[in-house]
Amino acid sequence: MAIKKFKPTTPSRRFMTVSTFDEVTTTTPERSLLVSKNKSGGRNANGRITVRHIGGGNRECQRENTNKQETQFHKHQKFFHIPSIKSMAQLFFFHTFVN
Repeated sequence: MAIKKFKPTTPSRRFMTVSTFDEVTTTTPERSLLVSKNKSGGRNANGRITVRHIGGGNRECQRENTNKQETQFHKHQKFFHIPSIKSMAQLFFFHTFVN
């Protein structure tokens, strides 16, 4: 993974480096790993509005991080970025063979 260095236009940019994410193969998240976030809309268990100005908007999803480490035959499919935990992940297809 390559690292991008910035020109020292300001004192804070002088030593700043970030990843370039060249190895990321997808721009949209994998649908099988998405979990929807539960929203309350500012309402409590009785259904009354307890916090104002909350509600509406587009449904947000969160990427699930599952680490399967089993002794199975697998094939690498995608390499993607998970912004919620600031890490990279690989997606594998697992094949189980039945005798």
